[in-house]
Amino acid sequence: KNEVKKSAARQATIMGDNEGGAVNNDAEVEAKVKEISGAITKALNGGDTKGAIKAACANGPLPTKNQKFKDDLFAAVLPALAAVKEKEMAEHVAQLSDDEKDTLMKFIYRGLADGNTPSLLKFHEHCFNKSGPGAIVRALCERPTV
Repeated sequence: KNEVKKSAARQATIMGDNEGGAVNNDAEVEAKVKEISGAITKALNGGDTKGAIKAACANGPLPTKNQKFKDDLFAAVLPALAAVKEKEMAEHVAQLSDDEKDTLMKFIYRGLADGNTPSLLKFHEHCFNKSGPGAIVRALCERPTV
């Protein structure tokens, strides 16, 4: 139960939503997507794949039901995931907090569902090794989605 409260509190912190639920203000969500996408792009342009992955996962899933925003964010996250070399994946996953690993697992499953599998299966393996089967359950069952 504490995990649910922590997750809801994290979502409330991200978007200033006192209820921790979906945010109705599209302008706020769009600004957040641009901010995160910009941080990912800046990190990638600087060759900092760790920073890009951290930026992608630090805020958790967007608390919105608007699929366009989720798609836009995922479009920024996918190149970050693809840029990581296989031998560096374990190191990238190890730097993440538990919540960030859960978010990473959600992005991995989103990519797998969209057919983007080359490096995602390896990321899945490393994330599973660090987080265990609970990360899979949370990625598939917990809301909000990515």
